[in-house]
Amino acid sequence: GRWGHKTEDCRKKKADERNRNDQANATREEISLRVTEAPNNSKAEGNIFIADSGASCHMVSDTKGMTNYKKINEKITLGDGSTIQATMVGTYCAWHKQEDGTAKVLTLHDTKVVPKLAPFNLFSITKSMQKGCSIGNDQETLFIAKGSFKMSFDYRIETKSGFVSGVQLEPLTDDEIEQWKNGKSTRTTKNNEQQKEEEEEPDVTETPKGQED
Repeated sequence: GRWGHKTEDCRKKKADERNRNDQANATREEISLRVTEAPNNSKAEGNIFIADSGASCHMVSDTKGMTNYKKINEKITLGDGSTIQATMVGTYCAWHKQEDGTAKVLTLHDTKVVPKLAPFNLFSITKSMQKGCSIGNDQETLFIAKGSFKMSFDYRIETKSGFVSGVQLEPLTDDEIEQWKNGKSTRTTKNNEQQKEEEEEPDVTETPKGQED
């Protein structure tokens, strides 16, 4: 080796490089810090998204409502340090019921399918913040908002010592997804009119896609 260069220094340099690479790979993994007590109600309703400020992306337990998805093999690190696998990533399309009785289509991009996540899905609060969404609360009800859009996490899941907030988002069927892509609607509002609006993530101002009689 060169003058004054020690073998120990070379080994230490290589070890440091391996550690940096390991740390870089770890930071690319998704994270969910969700720790939830068992709900008091023994039978949880389906399609519930828990508002999670510790989740780095939206997560669902199956491919219902998913479109444009592909296979992946990624680790999700949980709050206790354990990991579960994400098997798919794509766009999740769901109906969100408004206060006036209408239903709007929301799209959650880069949603990951994590089979062991059931029974609840996770809505990433930080993901919506990255899209410019603000966060607020009406007393004990959390909501996100941007422009004219507002979604309240008004589904309350009682636990032994408190509660967690969620929202019910019903996934579109495959037929509904195709109709939605073609600018058509299938849901009836309280006025017996069929209406469909796209929410390009529920973190972006709503964009009407048309209305049918």
